[in-house]
Amino acid sequence: MKPLVLTRHARRRMSLYDVSIHELSEVMATPDALEPPVRGRMN
Repeated sequence: MKPLVLTRHARRRMSLYDVSIHELSEVMATPDALEPPVRGRMN
């Protein structure tokens, strides 16, 4: 998996909702569902 690059907006939202980078990494690594990719990207 590529390293996560967070925008300032994302970091602020994480702070607002008390989400840690560890929790975000876990969710990104194990999604509930995947959709067919568009232009090679994972959805």
